[in-house]
Amino acid sequence: MRVVFACAVLALTLFSQAGTSQSGKGEDSFFSGPPFNLKDLLQRVGVIADKRLRIAVERRGVDFSPKPADIEKLKQAGASSELIQAVIQKAPAAAPPPKAVAQPPKPVAPPPPAHAGKVSFQCVPAECEVVANSNPRGSTSGGSIELAELPTGENVIEFRKEGFEDQQLTLSLKPGSTVTQTITLKPNAATQGRLGQQLYDRMLAKLGGPPALKKEMLVSGTGNASLFQENGERTEWQFTSRLKLPSLAMIEITGAGLKWWTSLKADDSKAGGAPQMTGSPVALEMEKLVRFYRDYQLAVLIERWRGMTLTAPGAAPINGQWRLRANNNDDAYTVYLDPDYTPRRVVYESGSGLGSGMEVVYSDFIADKEPYYKTMVIKFSAQQQHGLELQFRVIEFPDKLADKEFHR
Repeated sequence: MRVVFACAVLALTLFSQAGTSQSGKGEDSFFSGPPFNLKDLLQRVGVIADKRLRIAVERRGVDFSPKPADIEKLKQAGASSELIQAVIQKAPAAAPPPKAVAQPPKPVAPPPPAHAGKVSFQCVPAECEVVANSNPRGSTSGGSIELAELPTGENVIEFRKEGFEDQQLTLSLKPGSTVTQTITLKPNAATQGRLGQQLYDRMLAKLGGPPALKKEMLVSGTGNASLFQENGERTEWQFTSRLKLPSLAMIEITGAGLKWWTSLKADDSKAGGAPQMTGSPVALEMEKLVRFYRDYQLAVLIERWRGMTLTAPGAAPINGQWRLRANNNDDAYTVYLDPDYTPRRVVYESGSGLGSGMEVVYSDFIADKEPYYKTMVIKFSAQQQHGLELQFRVIEFPDKLADKEFHR
């Protein structure tokens, strides 16, 4: 019995020494080495004892941070909770998020430009096209247009119409400012000719047309006359006048017991009357004035203008009056007409300059009878009043006038 016990003790002693001797040779290589990756662990779970594998994980670590899906794979492979906990503890710390790279500041958009208030234009003639700052904005309606949202500051507005010269307008606008402006376009040469002919035709119609003007070739009348001499002296007379156009004219003035008559046949003039009037300033003035009285009858002028170049400077009245211009190489006439095309004033210009500025004014138009004027004023071109004013009390248009009643 003692022999058996002794052998057992000896065996245990040798085993113990053998174990000690084995550990003294060095640590197990499985517990050292690089960290495990997920694939390594999945291959060893269930093959290597769970405890041994856990100790290896605790010593070597892992090179991944397990995600929920990775934990689920380890469980399905048979890993214990202790092994999974060791994997979690040895997982490398999550890398810090990358530092944000400083971005350059975004450019700040400038505030939208301020706009002016209502900007309205009236275009003459209507209609015309409007361009604002090189952007077409349509056409006027009834001659008017309102432009919205024009920027403050300088704005360039253009107005265009076929047959007229373009016109450009520069406006300096302030925020909320309101502008109302009328633009009058200047017709080009062709349009001026067309407008001039239109004005002539409308004036002729206003005066009754060719039949009425033909009837006015024979006129007789009586009334009051004011004569303004070159020195400004004014004398008052009663007058009788006769016209047989285009060549014959006669005016006889009476007053203060004096009488003087002056007649004209073509370029030939005659005069007579009180001896003390012969060669007087009044007689000399009347010789000139009778010629203008004849030559500036509207029936004569309209026939004269028919053969001249007719133009109009605009498609609308200027300062309340239409303007018609008739000219040739030697003479030019500017005719001022009411808005209804009634002629009111004629100004003469000479190519040589002689007589330029002379004008005739017509008023008191007889609308209910013949298209004639009860007042006719002849003015020479002078700073002070110089000429003749005739105010008719009676005007007649006889069927006949004998030549002997003129050139005596």
